[in-house]
Amino acid sequence: MGKNEQQKRPGQQKAVAWLIGGMGSGIGVGAAIGFTVWDPLEGLALGLALGSGMGGVPAALYYFGDLE
Repeated sequence: MGKNEQQKRPGQQKAVAWLIGGMGSGIGVGAAIGFTVWDPLEGLALGLALGSGMGGVPAALYYFGDLE
């Protein structure tokens, strides 16, 4: 894909924002759960799993144009 085609992709900036926001919030929630319930490393692992779902799914949908 050329440089011009990459710049024209709809929703690319929203996708990056969703990915960063989702990963950050997922890690925050997982770390908070980990500190209160389990040990912090298990909470961080849970946060990475939550963050990839919370950020990755909407980011992919925005990036490929399924959401506007």
